[in-house]
Amino acid sequence: MKRKVIVFGLVGLLILGTFFGCSKAASTKEAESATLVLKNGAIYTMDEEDRVASAVAVINDQIVYVGDDAGVESYVGDDTEVIDLDGKMVTPGFIDGHIHAASDQLSRLYSVYLTDTEPDIKLYQAALKEFAEKHPELEVIIGRGFQLKAFGDEGPTKDVLDEIISDRPVIISDTSGHGDWVNTKTLEMAGITKDTQAPAGGEIYRDANGEPSGYLSDAGELIANLTEKTKTTPEQFFEAFKVFEDESAAKGITGINSMGSDIAAPVIWKMMDDYAKTGEMTLRVKFAHRAVDGDDPAQIVKELQDGQQYVSDMQNIIDIKTFIDGVPEGKTSYLLKPYAATANMAEDYRGEAMWSQESLNEFVAAADKAGYAVDVHAMGDASSRMFIDAVEYAFEQNGKRDARHNLIHANLLDPADIPRMGELGIYAGMQPIWFYKDPIFSQLEIQMLGQERFDQEYVIRDMLEAGIIMTGSSDSPVTTDNRPLIGIECGVTQCSPYPGGGQGDPVFVRNVNQTVSVIDMLRFYTINGAKEMFMEKTIGSIEVGKKADMVVLTQDITKIKPDDISETEVVSTIFNGKIVYQK
Repeated sequence: MKRKVIVFGLVGLLILGTFFGCSKAASTKEAESATLVLKNGAIYTMDEEDRVASAVAVINDQIVYVGDDAGVESYVGDDTEVIDLDGKMVTPGFIDGHIHAASDQLSRLYSVYLTDTEPDIKLYQAALKEFAEKHPELEVIIGRGFQLKAFGDEGPTKDVLDEIISDRPVIISDTSGHGDWVNTKTLEMAGITKDTQAPAGGEIYRDANGEPSGYLSDAGELIANLTEKTKTTPEQFFEAFKVFEDESAAKGITGINSMGSDIAAPVIWKMMDDYAKTGEMTLRVKFAHRAVDGDDPAQIVKELQDGQQYVSDMQNIIDIKTFIDGVPEGKTSYLLKPYAATANMAEDYRGEAMWSQESLNEFVAAADKAGYAVDVHAMGDASSRMFIDAVEYAFEQNGKRDARHNLIHANLLDPADIPRMGELGIYAGMQPIWFYKDPIFSQLEIQMLGQERFDQEYVIRDMLEAGIIMTGSSDSPVTTDNRPLIGIECGVTQCSPYPGGGQGDPVFVRNVNQTVSVIDMLRFYTINGAKEMFMEKTIGSIEVGKKADMVVLTQDITKIKPDDISETEVVSTIFNGKIVYQK
């Protein structure tokens, strides 16, 4: 059988690179024929020296050679699939460091999906009406993706929903997933009245008479009796996950850190293990256990320990996710200083934490002692400090270790807390698509936080210089455009990555002093993501002995104008040595 040769395009420059001495091959004996060879490319290894090669050889699922074109020839046999890259760029497979796997796909399949609808009340009503008429069997109607921008200062109201549906409860989450727009029937069935108190860290929005207006921010527990009836089944989740998996491959994503679902983590762990054993799975995964204040850490640790039977090179089980606060646009972030006057809250209003410092300290210490990482959602400088203090407390109790506790979002930090994060080895789970001054959320953040604090957000260069390891992610479905190349451009430019949508316009630049390099951003989405998964010995860089997870791009994004990064396309995605996506 003659060997196959595939040529990818005509663009790109041949990078001779630095070739790797003794790390070129798995062995000095005569090379075994590879199943796959890539050559004549710009292969960014993302190893400790950021070396660049021109060729790589793979046997089955493992990388056996990284080096130059001449050296790879000894791995080419009659049955080797040879890909001539013609100068194209290759990187390790991308890793989304914070995502809610299949949530967007579930919304598209089973609920009112407003994410792609223009932020307009009439259009929202039309979509709801159409869905309700198609699904008369549903006891509770749920949806996702509305923009607060559509409602002005009054915010979402129950009356708008009542006009369309008044006989069934309706619950529509906003784009952040922290706010719920509900109708009168929902309020009645949940028992939410003028006298109902908001839960810790949450808000019940009210009209001029003090009655619930129809918008709840971080108050989902008040409507849990209704949302319980809409829970995803394992079968639905798996159907959506396979769609999510295919869409991920098309974006070059080969690994994810998933931070929660309404299905219990142990159920998902077994589901993923069963799927991995079929040999058809094309994503490496880490699904976090969820926790809230009041949960018994010993019980969660026990479930994590029981889950170790499902750990493999396809899945890791090592972390717990919780929330300390909400979101600035919902006025539920927990701040060191009061919200801006334009937020229209009480003069001393700073938000409220969902945990007490004492209970958070003890929870993090218990998880840390058992060897597990804690991932915390925090979008205020006060909530971020609470977590940093809790990690410091845990290390005082247990001794410092490479724990990789993770501050998710890390958008607003007191400058004094940045070096503390670096010293404690706390990771930061960033969403680079949020780094630019977008026309929707940025305006809401300026309204709630004020311009000065807005300008202090996402100081990634300062964080990098403090030694903080940051990962790149989308937080999908909060941001449905989860292409890593979009995030990489945002980190490099601090500006919009969308042609015709502000790209290159200084008006959309958030903080020009916080730009970082393309290589810095590639680390976010490759080796740093692998470290967050505790899988850096297996994935995250292109090195001999690691799994063959790689992405081929149309052009070398380190050699082009930063504004062109987001226009770069994924030519193919290779997972476990097999091409799982081909443009």
